[in-house]
Amino acid sequence: MAWPSWLLLWVSWSIDYVDLNYFEYLFWLFLPIFVAHEIVEAYHSGCNWVSLTWLRKENAALRRRQVYLQNSGLANDLQSLLRNRSES
Repeated sequence: MAWPSWLLLWVSWSIDYVDLNYFEYLFWLFLPIFVAHEIVEAYHSGCNWVSLTWLRKENAALRRRQVYLQNSGLANDLQSLLRNRSES
């Protein structure tokens, strides 16, 4: 995120020409913005982690189904049935 130049100029001016009480005021003024930004980033990273976990579970379930079909012989029966239908 790029800060606007007027804001950087204003903050640098306040550091140079204003007492430390005003600088502390600026700190407390902008602290909620920084904290909110961190909370939003943490939320988004959590959502990404949840969606990745969901995808991993879905992939694992699909693999289990494939293994079950291969072991039970149903996959071969379905393939031969589809092959017979396409040939006729």
